[in-house]
Amino acid sequence: MNIEALKRICSGTCVARRLAGQIISHSNISPKTVRSKGQYRTQRFFYIQGGRAKFELNDKTIICKKGDILYLPADITYVCYWEEGNPENSAILIQFELYVSDVKTALSNDMFIILNDEHGTYLKQFLLFANTYSEGRFAYKIQCQSIILNILHSFITELVEVPQPQKNNTVYKGILYIENHYMDEIDVNELAKMCSLCPTAFRSQFHAITGMSPIQYKNHLTMKKAAELLRSGLYTSSEVAIEVGINDICYFNRMFKKFYKIPPGKYKSNHMNTTAAYFNKQ
Repeated sequence: MNIEALKRICSGTCVARRLAGQIISHSNISPKTVRSKGQYRTQRFFYIQGGRAKFELNDKTIICKKGDILYLPADITYVCYWEEGNPENSAILIQFELYVSDVKTALSNDMFIILNDEHGTYLKQFLLFANTYSEGRFAYKIQCQSIILNILHSFITELVEVPQPQKNNTVYKGILYIENHYMDEIDVNELAKMCSLCPTAFRSQFHAITGMSPIQYKNHLTMKKAAELLRSGLYTSSEVAIEVGINDICYFNRMFKKFYKIPPGKYKSNHMNTTAAYFNKQ
């Protein structure tokens, strides 16, 4: 993938246009499909929901299995083969044009598998996009915009390398552990032991690097994830609280307001209203 394009998405205003989505089931999958140059002028994501598919582009062949997310650039000729007679064959297609700071941007000039959605993290988003598009309800274009931008954000989070604490730092293991387990209970004494430090020294060095205590850093990551889910427009405040590991909605509301100065429901509505106003101008 064009990592520089993903970085531009991070730093510029990103807009997706010419959106379309479709769920392709066994009943309407052809064993062989040929798409010619000029037939599709949009970029595409293929989520392989079941079965196996082979894509051929020039001299390149890619075999896709369940959970693979394939990227296809715009305006290419390719051939797709599915296992004939396999009732599990199914895929979700998303078509889009991407503009970053008003410049049309391609994620790549070649087809490739972005990742395998081993745990089904992206499946809900792809299904929601396709269903929202096909139902065509009021403001569905805005919701589709929100969904695909959230998908792109998730790709960025997984694929773009971000600065990490120096691995030779004594508290690196503790910082990394919190980043990977911030939705779980954190025992600072155990983290200190993991880093071969006493709790006092661990807290001191941790604060020197992050500017926060270990618990503050954990809460920061939790609320950052909560804000991301709210901006997607896919979850209610109660659902977001559960997603980030907080079962007490009142506690979640207090913590979110502490970080973002407004309640989560208001944060979500403000973001959706701002998004709607922006796209109404386009």
